[in-house]
Amino acid sequence: MIFRWQDGVVKTLYSLFQTLNFKSMRTNLLALVGKTTLLAFFMTFFLVGESVNAQTQPMVIYDPGAPIGNAIPFNSATSNRRAWIYTPQDFPNSQPGLITRIYILASGTPNPTFNNLIISMGQTTLNNFTGNNAWPTGGTVVLNAATYSPVGTPSTGTSSGSWMAFDLTTPFLFDNVSNFFVDAQQGGYTAGFTTQQANVPAKSVFGSATNPTPGTQDRIAMFGFDWVPAGPCTAPPFVGATIAAPSVVCVGNTTNLSVDPMSFGQGQSYQWQSSTNGTTWANMPNDTLSALTTVVNDTTFYRLAVTCSNQTSFSTPVRVDAIGAPISGTFTINQLALPSATNFTSFTDFFNSLVCGGISGPVIVNVVAGSGPYLERVEIQEIAGVNAVNTITINGNGNTLSHAAVGTIDRTTLVLDGADYLHFDSLNISATGATFGWVVQLTNGADHNSFTNCHFETNASSTSTNFANVVMSGSLTAATTAGNSGSFNTFENNAHIGGYYAFTMNGPGATNFNLGNKIINSTFEDFYLYGLYIRSQEDVEIVGNDISRATRTTVSTLYGLYFASGIRGAIVTNNRLHDFYNGNTANTTGSYPVYMTGATGTAAKPNLLANNLIYNLEHSGIQYSLYLLGALNDFWKIYHNTVVIDQPNFAGGNATRSVFITGAQNNMEIKNNIFFMNRGSAPQFYTYLTSAAANVDIDNNVYYSPNASNVTFGFYGANINTFADWQTAGFDNNGVEFDPTFIGGTGSDFLRPSVGAIKSLGANVLSDVPADIEGTPRTTSPDPGAYEFTPAPCTGAFDLTADSLFPGGAILSWQS
Repeated sequence: MIFRWQDGVVKTLYSLFQTLNFKSMRTNLLALVGKTTLLAFFMTFFLVGESVNAQTQPMVIYDPGAPIGNAIPFNSATSNRRAWIYTPQDFPNSQPGLITRIYILASGTPNPTFNNLIISMGQTTLNNFTGNNAWPTGGTVVLNAATYSPVGTPSTGTSSGSWMAFDLTTPFLFDNVSNFFVDAQQGGYTAGFTTQQANVPAKSVFGSATNPTPGTQDRIAMFGFDWVPAGPCTAPPFVGATIAAPSVVCVGNTTNLSVDPMSFGQGQSYQWQSSTNGTTWANMPNDTLSALTTVVNDTTFYRLAVTCSNQTSFSTPVRVDAIGAPISGTFTINQLALPSATNFTSFTDFFNSLVCGGISGPVIVNVVAGSGPYLERVEIQEIAGVNAVNTITINGNGNTLSHAAVGTIDRTTLVLDGADYLHFDSLNISATGATFGWVVQLTNGADHNSFTNCHFETNASSTSTNFANVVMSGSLTAATTAGNSGSFNTFENNAHIGGYYAFTMNGPGATNFNLGNKIINSTFEDFYLYGLYIRSQEDVEIVGNDISRATRTTVSTLYGLYFASGIRGAIVTNNRLHDFYNGNTANTTGSYPVYMTGATGTAAKPNLLANNLIYNLEHSGIQYSLYLLGALNDFWKIYHNTVVIDQPNFAGGNATRSVFITGAQNNMEIKNNIFFMNRGSAPQFYTYLTSAAANVDIDNNVYYSPNASNVTFGFYGANINTFADWQTAGFDNNGVEFDPTFIGGTGSDFLRPSVGAIKSLGANVLSDVPADIEGTPRTTSPDPGAYEFTPAPCTGAFDLTADSLFPGGAILSWQS
């Protein structure tokens, strides 16, 4: 039976274990294995002697008869998860060993295929789920497959149907003493199957995989398994370290105890012991299983006594701290040191300690440099005692917090669920799951938090919405769900890599907003579709960020900055949006570096889009650099932006617009910008207003195209062919059509103009834009575009001509 395993490494290891002399090699093998791995399963199983039984026993079955068909979890799109509890007495013909394949009885002869199938198994002290409406914890994922098709075989038990076989990629160690649970969930299916279940009180919990509180039901699946039985135990037994999860608990709460690694065989017995000082030990009555869940009322040490043939070995003890009072002061997180009153071995243990009593003063936690990576999922809920003074600061010191999600509900590495006043600095956070991966989420009113100098990373090649970098959403599984995600949060000087979304920020709704969130001086790279998705926000600040996807080859439609469903008092300044298709310039999707839909401000709280640079947009699709969709994008001030579309060799016919406005916008100003257009054969417009009813004040802008043959200057109910006609239509009476002559080069300011003809051409918007993108003060006669500049000196002039005459002045040009 063992050759049913699909992992080639497993097959190879099995062959090696058949030939090894384990008594002579025990020491070397133990040194080789270390912590829990698939190899550790073999080591603990085969260290029982010199030879093993190479054949699995016949399949053992639990089938009490009187089956009841049930769609959960394998034939329901909504209730797609169920867990059952079994006892060793359910399988009277079994022995201790490794379970390599499990069977679940289905009605009929189905041929199913499942997506994102996850099956976990684990020991439990529960006999049933009575009074315990929670998913089982502490198990091992024995099967995790993006796509899986179990094979059916005829029923061999009392009940009719087909035994659906699931080969375990990680075998489960069955001691034939402890109760165990089977927890199965799927993320979609083609032709699922109805499970044959018996009516036994409170034997299962069920529900949606995304719901943390399942329901209890009197059902248990007809179940069977194949296993490789263990031989006699080895005396003295080998016993490794005791593991407590968690190792910090609130007074009166429970911890799960286990040992890893540990030899295993028939005839082996167990006795848990406890101590208040780690020296004097006492047996724990009736706690004689290889794993234990126990209540902790005080700080306690635990170890396991393992006996074979009257020879006993003890596991390395573990200390479990029971916390009851609020804390304050300075602490460490260091998994390389023992837990203590001031040191925690994981992020989870630290935050679990706060659940008990909260804090009574400021708390600083230093993650000891070089002590990571920390491989865990951390969920932080509201903490008692926090406020603007009593904050919690986590100094990451360059360590990494990482989580590989296996299901939709645990997709996020770090979750702030209603948690306030947390400050994270210099922490690397990653989501490494193959199917799901959000890095950080703020939800349920998580306020006054900050992340500074952090690095966030998730999948940078997937095209699935299951991957996101930072999410502020009302849902734990959908990145753009409205809700009170959080207010007054700051993300500053961070690096964000990958995701379908680089950052989503969702408020409660179009007339109800989150307040005062900030994204400042951060980089966003190689996302799939959305850079920053901003929705239902008031007084949001997006300042000084660099947004690109320069190296990504799998790209789609671009939304660099996406604003929706009510935006008031936004400050969107000093950002760089660029290089979105470098890895795939043949891509023909639409490119919208700044996109607004329903993002209307108010007279009291208008929105500001200023001092931004948009450039390096080369690709093969539609290009709308500033896209305002629909009639509800009122009260935007679009000042001092430099927008460059420069793709002179483009041979396509895709629509190209510097500014594209649909609907009757009101109270919008577009002033002091530079629009550079040079896109080969594409039909090009600087500004395109689809509605003649649009109320847009457009003035003091600079326009230039070195090849105007395919450029129609604008559209306002009809084509407007020239700049003179544009002025006649009532726009840019103080604007010009002139080459800004960017300085070029390799510096960050390569889009700084140099020609004196446009110097000081801007309207006075000093109250809104007091400085340029570099912080240089503006004046009442500012320079257009994102930069203030000093014109290049003239060295003599000839061919003096008057290019434009307008009330109060003229534009002169010359050669020098």
